This record gives sequence, structure tokens and C-alpha cells, in this order.
Amino acid sequence: MSRKDTFRKCRACGYRGYMDKWLEAYIYPKSIAFVLLLSGIIPGLVFLIWSWNKLRCPDCGLLK
Repeated sequence: MSRKDTFRKCRACGYRGYMDKWLEAYIYPKSIAFVLLLSGIIPGLVFLIWSWNKLRCPDCGLLK
């Protein structure tokens, strides 16, 4: 996926620019997914499905 695909506008702060995918770019969601997968396959899969294409605004931190 190229960075052109993540050029968006934030609904909360009005930032226009590139946003990183939350699951790929940050350690916090990866840690949550790992712990949930260890505790049970279903909770881990639900979290991964929910967070798969979430984007995070670099200015305000809103998940989109």
C-alpha cells in the first residue's frame, strides 16, 4: 500500500495529509492483539478485524 492511499482529512481537527494505519505503525495495538490472541483466538480475531483499516490522525490522535 502506498502512502498516497492514506491522504485524508481528519473529522475532528481538520488536518489534511497522510495518516498512518494504526495497526501497522504503532506498538500499542500490536501488543493488544498479541495479548488477546494469547488469551483466546476469538477475542484476538475480533480485535484484528475491528482495527484492520483504522487510520490515526498525527495531530489529534483520532482513529478513523
